[in-house]
Amino acid sequence: MSLDHKALPNAESATTKRQSIESLLKTIQQTASLYNHSLNDDELRIWKDLPNYCSVTEAQAALKKWQYESPHFPKPCQILELVASERERQKIEQEGCSKECQKRHGLGYGENDVRWLWRKYTAARATNPIVSPEDFLDELDQKRGHPPAWRQQHEIQPVVDES
Repeated sequence: MSLDHKALPNAESATTKRQSIESLLKTIQQTASLYNHSLNDDELRIWKDLPNYCSVTEAQAALKKWQYESPHFPKPCQILELVASERERQKIEQEGCSKECQKRHGLGYGENDVRWLWRKYTAARATNPIVSPEDFLDELDQKRGHPPAWRQQHEIQPVVDES
């Protein structure tokens, strides 16, 4: 078959595609309704273009996630960012992180360190609203046994007056 004579999609695939796009538009309308946002024709035209950048399934999953995690109606680029983030998460889950990323492993604070810091910070905020997470980094470094390399390099040394 030559390039000039491409096979036309059969009726079933066209119907399935149309149904999935209609399903996406329904999800977009539901999201707009949730945020009391009315879509004008120009906005709707842009939203209808979304399947040219990601699958309908990815877009719907991102919109549903957005509904639970954001206080305002999204822009299409924000949904595409969620899709890209999810693709990256799945890639890392399947293949592991890149060699570039692996070079940085162990050089900073890990998940458990950040969780400890967050608990300490939120508990302190109950009594002192101007406290900062940075106030607890020295204690965290002591708990870990050492600060991460980036923090050792940027520590400010006290000035000694020799006069």
